[in-house]
Amino acid sequence: MRTVNSPFDKIEKLRDSVIQHGPSSDRIYLMKAAKSDGAVLPQALLKIAKQMGYSKIFAKIPENLTDSFESAGYREEATIPGYFNGKASCHMVSCFLNPERALETRESVVRDVLHTALNIPVLKGEPDPLPANHTLRLMTHDDTPQMATVYRQVFASYPFPIHDPAYLKDTMDSHIRYFGVLEDEELIALASCEMDLESAAVEMTDFAT
Repeated sequence: MRTVNSPFDKIEKLRDSVIQHGPSSDRIYLMKAAKSDGAVLPQALLKIAKQMGYSKIFAKIPENLTDSFESAGYREEATIPGYFNGKASCHMVSCFLNPERALETRESVVRDVLHTALNIPVLKGEPDPLPANHTLRLMTHDDTPQMATVYRQVFASYPFPIHDPAYLKDTMDSHIRYFGVLEDEELIALASCEMDLESAAVEMTDFAT
């Protein structure tokens, strides 16, 4: 039986590693694999997933842990070359406790997205300037009420409380930089940079227009 009651995911320590989990995404995400945890992580994650009733485990791991995860039934879904400090690759692996979770139910959407992405011209030189009444800038605490409004309009649900200005302020002060486009004084688009300072890596996420 699942025991998580909050609609939002939790970020917490698993030994020396960091995981995110909750009912919204129905999965565990291994965000940071500590070297000290090594080969015990695959089974430790499986134990928690079974206890909580989650249907999937998703892990972001260095190459030296791939054999341990694959032996435990995880499969690789993607690789990011040079993710760790511009040198070592990052491997994205998954384990599906519910086989139906591994099935793609929107194949036509995936094909359309891939077709669009593969046919976008590679940007050379500077991007086109924004229209005269548009501004791109770093968001501050004063912008968080408008940011929360945009996120409420775009995301009906989300694993974290990005609809709450207080949450946005807290993440600004820790590890996330938000950038927005304003039309005159109205915020119309957002994206964020979630920083992994130890790995010298950034995930671009939370795109909303």
